[in-house]
Amino acid sequence: PKQDVEAIISKACELSEKGCSVQTNATLVDDDHIAMFKKYPVGVGFSLDGPGELSRFRMSPEQADKIMALIHRLIEKEGIRVAVMCVLSKANVRTPELLSRFKTWLLELRQLECGGSFNPCANSPQHQVDPEALADIMLDLAKFQMENGMSWRPFIDMAMRVRGEGAVCSFMGCDIFHTVSCTVILSDGSITNCMRTNQGDIILMHPAKYDTRDEILQEIPQENGGCRGCEFWEPCHGGCPMMAIDDDWRNRTYLCPVRKKLLGFYTSITRSLKIPVSQEANNRIWRTHPGHTDITKPGHNDNHKDIPSPGHNDNHRDIPPRHKRGAC
Repeated sequence: PKQDVEAIISKACELSEKGCSVQTNATLVDDDHIAMFKKYPVGVGFSLDGPGELSRFRMSPEQADKIMALIHRLIEKEGIRVAVMCVLSKANVRTPELLSRFKTWLLELRQLECGGSFNPCANSPQHQVDPEALADIMLDLAKFQMENGMSWRPFIDMAMRVRGEGAVCSFMGCDIFHTVSCTVILSDGSITNCMRTNQGDIILMHPAKYDTRDEILQEIPQENGGCRGCEFWEPCHGGCPMMAIDDDWRNRTYLCPVRKKLLGFYTSITRSLKIPVSQEANNRIWRTHPGHTDITKPGHNDNHKDIPSPGHNDNHRDIPPRHKRGAC
């Protein structure tokens, strides 16, 4: 009910000096919701992968165009803060022609002063781009963003991490049993972790965070799924455990080729400007402020999806992974 939506937004804004944000696919957003967004300082994140058929894995082309029109309305007429959460997949970046259309859309968003985040379509072979190909595509997009004055995630996160600064959770090390960057309150009031970890059984949040995964990854050779000896360990920390090799949270992300290529790119730029990179910086956030996480920065949003990934069935305890891939 809309009154419940307003009650939640009202309480969230009451608890935060900078207001709150909501994430939506926008299919049910109407004038009443827009009035709520204006009444409270609400930033609206839209889940959209591009105009028309570029969003076909998520919705119909007609629905995608309606949402794009809604983005124009909220920014140009209503004065509401808007961002876009975009999934990169075979539908919008697989071919040079699709990538060109995708870039044209990004330029349209830039004119609206609207940014957001790119998330790779993961754990879905029929939809996702191969990691090696995705690495080349994302490097191309990183250069395109720099040439056109854009600031989208994860590019800004990688640039920050290379300099030794804090960023979103997937670059800071994760304890899936105590996800400090994402706290979820269930309907019965109990506290659990980032919903991406709850792919079956709901695991209540452990009272303390441990660096178990970081310790494991630094000891395991790269050929066995770990990160030992990786030059990008400091800015990366092995990636999100929910995108781990073989669906086993103890492994590094299977999107490692993407991270290595992009972190190498930003490392080269940073060093060329005579700025210390993360391994060389004297005042690294994770050393001087060991408790730092992205949740401590008001308004510092992360790139979580707000629902579990369908088909990702491993409940991330010490059981054999099921190797089942689901949809984006």
